[in-house]
Amino acid sequence: MGAVVLDDVEAARVRGLPFRGEAEGRGAEPSACVLDSQTIKTSANVHRSGQGNNVGKRIIGRKRYLGCDTLGLLLTVLFTAASVSDTVAGTTLLTRIAAAHPRVTKTWVDAGHRTRAIDHGARLGIDVQPVARPNAQ
Repeated sequence: MGAVVLDDVEAARVRGLPFRGEAEGRGAEPSACVLDSQTIKTSANVHRSGQGNNVGKRIIGRKRYLGCDTLGLLLTVLFTAASVSDTVAGTTLLTRIAAAHPRVTKTWVDAGHRTRAIDHGARLGIDVQPVARPNAQ
C-alpha cells in the first residue's frame, strides 16, 4: 500500500495537481504523526530467533510498529520480535521520521512509550505526547 500511495503522490506532483493534504489547505509534507504497534502471532514454522514473547498480551510472535500522518498515510514501519519494548522501537521510529519528514514536530503515542522515547523526540525537535487509553477499553 505504501508504494501505491507514494506513486499517487508523485503522479499528482508531476501533473501539478494538489494531493490529499494540499487539497485540504495543508502542506505537502506532514507536520504531525501517530506511532502505534500491533503484536502478531507467528506461524509454528517461524524460527524462534525471529520472534519473541509479548508478556502483557501473552502472544509469541512479532510486533509491527507504524508511524502514520494525521491523514493515515504511512510514514515508516518497523518489524521486531514481540519482546521488543515500545520505547526501544519508538526511538527508532522517531529517528526515521525525523530524517525522512523534517517538518514533523508533534507525535502522539500510547502509554507504552516511556521517558526515553519522549526525551529522544525532544532531542530531534519532536514533541512526543503520550495519550491515555479511553476508559471504555
